[in-house]
Amino acid sequence: MEDKLFLDDIAEKAKSMDDASLERIIKTNREDFREGVYDIYINEYEARGKKYNEIEIEKIKKSKNNAEEYYYNWVKAGYLFAFLGGLLGVIIAFYIKPKKNEENTDGVKYRRKQFLIIIMISVIMTIFVWPFIKVLIKLLVI
Repeated sequence: MEDKLFLDDIAEKAKSMDDASLERIIKTNREDFREGVYDIYINEYEARGKKYNEIEIEKIKKSKNNAEEYYYNWVKAGYLFAFLGGLLGVIIAFYIKPKKNEENTDGVKYRRKQFLIIIMISVIMTIFVWPFIKVLIKLLVI
């Protein structure tokens, strides 16, 4: 009985959504939803006269995963260069920074967070740590 009420609630929610929100939900993984919920979204999408093409949806998911993996490698490089010197880390951080018009997905949230961390590390290393290390080296050499 509770599941039926839950699914009815989801069906009402799906009917009240705009097309873009419904498409965004359909592009997520079926496994992320309780049994029957994903099908409700698909049925509502098709009831609006839209075509659900599972192959096309899978292509979109794969391209998103490839993009996230691509940026993940840039994040690693950003950390490396942030610790080594700073300026190149800042440049890479601005490269991985999400654009304002990108959807607010987990990958975009991850990149935004990493952008801020890399910038902070770069600034701290450039302003405080490396001058201190230079002074230590001069003291040890003398």
